[in-house]
Amino acid sequence: MDAQEALRWGIVNRVVSADTLMESARELASQITASAPLAVAALKEIYRATSELTVEEGYRLMRSGVLKHYPDVLHSEDASEGPLAFAEKREPQWKGR
Repeated sequence: MDAQEALRWGIVNRVVSADTLMESARELASQITASAPLAVAALKEIYRATSELTVEEGYRLMRSGVLKHYPDVLHSEDASEGPLAFAEKREPQWKGR
């Protein structure tokens, strides 16, 4: 499968030329580091735990309470801050709690 086909299938989120690769990678890294830290930790944990599972198995695992970070995100101050910042048209102030 070439890069364009991977893009069409949603396996990658963008295709860039070799000369813009590092700039694009830094831009993506910047977007990730600007995100809510609890959410990033939860996503990493969820990916590691479910990447080999079916969708159904993955959701079952997430709902089971086995994952540490996922429930923390749902009931965090940051979970409220995101929608509030959006409604107030401002950048969110993530606290990691």
